[in-house]
Amino acid sequence: MAAYRKARLSERQPLTWWYVLWTIQIVLLFWMLGWFAYAGGALKLGALSHFVDAVSDAAGYRTVFDVEQSGYRHWAFAASGVIFTAVGFALPSLIRLGIVRKPSAWMQKWLPR
Repeated sequence: MAAYRKARLSERQPLTWWYVLWTIQIVLLFWMLGWFAYAGGALKLGALSHFVDAVSDAAGYRTVFDVEQSGYRHWAFAASGVIFTAVGFALPSLIRLGIVRKPSAWMQKWLPR
């Protein structure tokens, strides 16, 4: 990557892919750290709830499922949406700074802001 960066800088070209690769590496690093922390027991995502009833109440109702007790298992789906939203908000700034080049005319036509 150092050779790529040096070649791009010597030709005065933007370092778009260099930044993209570093960003991917940083995201993967944090993902792995979180995974190891969760697997090692340092990070606990689910906690037992005091709202779950072992027996039915006076009206005959019983809590069968409580997301607080079992934990939210589909966080990856929600996180993917947050990632795309963050990229969408950051893209105009990255274009303005010259990190990402301006989209072509057909892209601006079919994928407007």
